[in-house]
Amino acid sequence: MNQFDKQNPSLFKLGIFYFNKNDADLMVPKRSGLGWTVNFAHTRSWIFTGVIVAVILAAVIYLS
Repeated sequence: MNQFDKQNPSLFKLGIFYFNKNDADLMVPKRSGLGWTVNFAHTRSWIFTGVIVAVILAAVIYLS
């Protein structure tokens, strides 16, 4: 398997967090099941995750 094989188990931290600095994609297909996962090796993925968390927190605070 090469460094661009998105199913390569060595590219997943704790088996669920995709981490590949050589892959420019922000979102990649999950190893199993349906859906997508974030490439946590890039700064923009942390910004993306932070925005999602902020929106969820704002909704919870606003609705409570």
